[in-house]
Amino acid sequence: MTTPVDRAPVQQLQAAPEAVGAAASKSTPAARWVLGLLTACTAIALAVSGPPPGLDKHAYFLALSAAFFAGVAGVMSAVWVSDDPSGRRAAASSRLVVYSSVAALAVAVGLSVASLLLW
Repeated sequence: MTTPVDRAPVQQLQAAPEAVGAAASKSTPAARWVLGLLTACTAIALAVSGPPPGLDKHAYFLALSAAFFAGVAGVMSAVWVSDDPSGRRAAASSRLVVYSSVAALAVAVGLSVASLLLW
């Protein structure tokens, strides 16, 4: 004969994947916010320091402005997802914005490395 206390661990194990999915959907806006802020800050720091010699000035600032606006868009999407409950369900499971934020951060970091190597 099983008691409710004996069944509790089984019920917790069955509920664990749902809890993991809920935790992942809650951490997605935080990841968007952090990646967006880091990308925007990196682009601002590189714009203030100026282009290194050997790179085209206009292409450098164009890439920096694209990285900056991608970072701002990442922060805005994180705010939207965390503020709108219906949008949170639809967009929190989508990792496309997080991956695009990583790509924008890679552009900013690549420009940073290029400016360090060419300076």
